Amino acid sequence: MIGAMAVGVVGGAAAAVALDRAANRTLEGHDVASVDRGRSVAVLFIAADHDSRIERGVDTRTGNVGFSHVVVDAGERDDTGARLVYDCFPREGVRRVRLSERYGSHRNGMLRPMVRAVIPARHAERVRAALGAIVGQSYDVLTAFAPSRDRLVCSLMVMKALPRDLTRGVRPHSPRHPVSPNDLARAFGIAGPFSHDVMVS
Repeated sequence: MIGAMAVGVVGGAAAAVALDRAANRTLEGHDVASVDRGRSVAVLFIAADHDSRIERGVDTRTGNVGFSHVVVDAGERDDTGARLVYDCFPREGVRRVRLSERYGSHRNGMLRPMVRAVIPARHAERVRAALGAIVGQSYDVLTAFAPSRDRLVCSLMVMKALPRDLTRGVRPHSPRHPVSPNDLARAFGIAGPFSHDVMVS
């Protein structure tokens, strides 16, 4: 009986490790060909697609502000001229993706609502450098359910990139979840997906 239990525990642990590795893999992103230093660095809040059970759940569990994801536009473009954003996504990790390819529309073809929170220009280079330093790190699925792990999910990528004086007022909606896109939106004065863009101060 004890032997069978030991095998079960070891098997369960091995399955958890395998799942963690599969979920936390990373993918290559696009390379930066140019930086538009005249363009403001901004956090982009992506509206939750309520046709998606996962996105609807993220929004509901974190306060129903209307967002399920967040990325950062650092004014960078690839060699085709496409605008790049820093993304942190399950099974991909932190990487630069083309904004138009991933967040240009809902699955039904309608434009996906987004709100920009513009970062003060004095912090632009610091934010770019901080994001560049974590490219290639993995998204940690378990952190979404066990915030004490304090590893990367999309909103924590943003928290790591921004200076502390801009994130001092950010608080998680629930102790069961890490800081979420909705928490960042509330702290920055964004009421929902159809709000006006804001300046963070």
